[in-house]
Amino acid sequence: MTSKVVTAGLIAIVGSVVANLLTIPLLWLLAPDVPPDFPPFQVGSIALFTTLQVGAGVVVFALIMRFLQRPTRTFTIVALVALVLSCIPNVALAANPTAAPFPGGNAAAFLALIIPHIVAAAITITTLVRFGRT
Repeated sequence: MTSKVVTAGLIAIVGSVVANLLTIPLLWLLAPDVPPDFPPFQVGSIALFTTLQVGAGVVVFALIMRFLQRPTRTFTIVALVALVLSCIPNVALAANPTAAPFPGGNAAAFLALIIPHIVAAAITITTLVRFGRT
């Protein structure tokens, strides 16, 4: 990975984590019936999963930049497909909240959790495509 990709990746991770932490009040507003200890709405959960998913996106970006023609277009397409795929579990759990591995969730909560996915994707794609190119 080049230093530009590493720097852009770190900016994308930190920016996405901070932005997603700022969405927590919105999540509670959209799903007020969820218990206060609902694991996916906790600071640690949001920070951890945002870091892991954006970090994976940075690795994918670096590989695409290294090996493919038209890397920014390809990465944008791959990232948007990944965004859609990452929302499938949320939609599935919204349809059947009792299937969740933790109690307390409802359809509104699982659908609200799509917001951090979109926020992180927007920040990550913009940051990597704009600042990560070599």
